[in-house]
Amino acid sequence: MIVGGGKARAIERYPVLRRYSQFFTESLAQPNVRLVVIGYGFRDEHINTAITSGIDRGLKLFVVDPLGTDVASTNNPVPKGAIGHQLTSLEVSIHNALSGASRRPLSTTFATDEVERLKLERFFSAART
Repeated sequence: MIVGGGKARAIERYPVLRRYSQFFTESLAQPNVRLVVIGYGFRDEHINTAITSGIDRGLKLFVVDPLGTDVASTNNPVPKGAIGHQLTSLEVSIHNALSGASRRPLSTTFATDEVERLKLERFFSAART
């Protein structure tokens, strides 16, 4: 696990992490890929690059986060609703790739929230069709 800044550089120093990074990027570039993003704030440029590259190739996303579909906007230098606000290229990509989102915790999604669980199931079953 690497924390703090300079993650992409640090990953390159460790063969196992470098390979995981390559595998992640290559996997997202495959056709008909679906990615569930759970609690990720879209703050790591190297991860965002892999995701947006996958989106360019047809990647579909389902986001699980208390902010729901707004999670990527937390990195926008101009807050939503403020004068001069425009979507960043990352926000545009993510919104174009979104196939679903949930603001609910996974613990309730799988335990008691049938509506949210069905949203996730539909997302996964669409990958098989």
